[in-house]
Amino acid sequence: MFSDLYTSVYYHRHSFVCSREQLDRLLVIKFENSILNEFVQHINDQFPSLYGLMSKYVSTYVRLSVDNNSIICDDNKVVISISINDIADDHIFTTQNILLEDIQESKWYQMILEYYSQFINYSKSVGFNTLHGGGENTADVYKAQIESKNICLCIVDTDCTYPGDTGGNTMNQVLKVEESNSWNLCRALTTTPFREIENTIPYHCLSAMKNKQPSIVKALKEYEMIIDKDPSAICFLDIKKGISYNKYPSMKLPEKQYWSTLLVSSGITTKEVIEECNCLSEEERQRRGAEVLLHNCGGNIMRLFSSSFLSLNLSSESFLPCQEEVWLNLGRALFDWSFCLDKYSNRL
Repeated sequence: MFSDLYTSVYYHRHSFVCSREQLDRLLVIKFENSILNEFVQHINDQFPSLYGLMSKYVSTYVRLSVDNNSIICDDNKVVISISINDIADDHIFTTQNILLEDIQESKWYQMILEYYSQFINYSKSVGFNTLHGGGENTADVYKAQIESKNICLCIVDTDCTYPGDTGGNTMNQVLKVEESNSWNLCRALTTTPFREIENTIPYHCLSAMKNKQPSIVKALKEYEMIIDKDPSAICFLDIKKGISYNKYPSMKLPEKQYWSTLLVSSGITTKEVIEECNCLSEEERQRRGAEVLLHNCGGNIMRLFSSSFLSLNLSSESFLPCQEEVWLNLGRALFDWSFCLDKYSNRL
């Protein structure tokens, strides 16, 4: 097993630290493979700095033990204890996976990870291996990761369209799998309270997108009016599609009530227009389907933001407070699941 651990560290998959007492025991052992002896000596030479880095930056880590599996939360640290008896093969030492609904989201979550690294003043690069579930298949892929006893962090959109919404099928299917998950190295997170990851685009950076896509000017003006009235509405906006005349009548009743009240109170439309839209016949919906109650930023807004990321110099002032909170929460999870010191592979 120690040889597998060394290999995972050498190929930059994981980091390894141990207590001073455990390290002293390892130093006494003379491995047949001389590389393992060099590995242990390296850990000994670098012990203060390596242990310090792990303690400072990582809030979740795995402890290999002879005890039963458990999760211990202590002093803002999460310790996932895995019994060596449950490691049937080398899955635990292979690359940790980040499972997303869409492979196109990978770059977005890399930006969140980079922002978090900057926030905690960690200067080295951190990356991850991405899996994608293809929407509603995400729960099946996540279940397979659990059954294979891999290391996997799954992140899904809530698809919540109004406060109190129970969310979309993909999220609920993943959370159902999570309820029966007994393998602690797989974990599922959501973008709560945000509908989709696009809703977390730093609000005060959206205006920078206008030069690249002038068509979003109307949407941004309406967003400003809505958020002045209710900042939490940023969580439930349909950034990509908005609300069209064709879409509104088919929305769920609580969603219609939430958005009609907000659109009227913010001055974007009137009760009369809402009532007219709600009473459209199927023929009229098709004929006037392009008319909108709320404009959108289009399906490529995430790509546009991604292409501008490096030039935006993000800071706390770039976000609404609820947006930055989610970036930091997701960033912390991504960092913990992906963190790997590169000193071992450079030295050995």
